[in-house]
Amino acid sequence: MTSERDTVSTDEKTTLNISLTVDEKRFLKVYAAKNGLTVSGIIQKYIEGLRKKSEAKD
Repeated sequence: MTSERDTVSTDEKTTLNISLTVDEKRFLKVYAAKNGLTVSGIIQKYIEGLRKKSEAKD
């Protein structure tokens, strides 16, 4: 029997609350706007890079 957990897509979105300084938040928003991204997109790209580094080490 397959559980609901086994069938959930890994692309399903969730939320994450993080604590940043005002300057960090401002920087991320400005950087995102200048590069046609969202702050979420920046974080996703960063995580992709970390995954690739981690997989290369394995």
